[in-house]
Amino acid sequence: MSKKQKQSTRGGLSGFVASYNAKEAGGTNYGNTALKSVVDAVLGVPVGIAIGGAAGLWSLPFGALLIAAGHHFKDHSGLLRITGASAIAYGVAKNIDFNNAAKAAKASGVSGFAGTTQGVKDRLKTVKDELLSAYYLDKLFKKKDTAPPVGTPVAKMAEFDETETVGAIDLSALDMFDEFNQQQAGGFDAELAEREFYEYENAEPSNEAIYNLYEDEEIIDPSDY
Repeated sequence: MSKKQKQSTRGGLSGFVASYNAKEAGGTNYGNTALKSVVDAVLGVPVGIAIGGAAGLWSLPFGALLIAAGHHFKDHSGLLRITGASAIAYGVAKNIDFNNAAKAAKASGVSGFAGTTQGVKDRLKTVKDELLSAYYLDKLFKKKDTAPPVGTPVAKMAEFDETETVGAIDLSALDMFDEFNQQQAGGFDAELAEREFYEYENAEPSNEAIYNLYEDEEIIDPSDY
């Protein structure tokens, strides 16, 4: 980019900021009040949260620098101060999580500044999910539900408790398969019993069975009467 183009870009940005700052809020300027409130809520706060998430344990000094910059450069819009305050607030809210992550990194051999900055990508992904949920945008970007019906073997595999392990071997999946096999065996036994009952009810007696039925009965001679 040439020097003239850079100056033009800076001039356009400064002109936009000057135009925005010139919009007076308060009184009967309801439109300007609404505009600046929306800009603060949907621009300043999310950007500050993203900075706080990316900075991790360093969110406090980063936020403080942004607030100081807002005062030093006389940012009449207040966006720098809102962004800095949001970064600090997010860092305070997540301080325990950030400390635990730094301790885990130190235990794995990564210490110092590298340990506190490790996992930036994961933190930003968490920030994205939290912002989408907080601003109800997750309702607009719902993921397609491709989960199998409840009760199917595939669904039961997904529902097993991952904490049920013996040493380094996870046995919970075996429990699921055992339950599935028991259900199949129970269904087979019921079907077999039903088939045997049907065959018994519809069976025709043989001649031998009929003969044996009357073999032991007393034969009555009419001359006895």
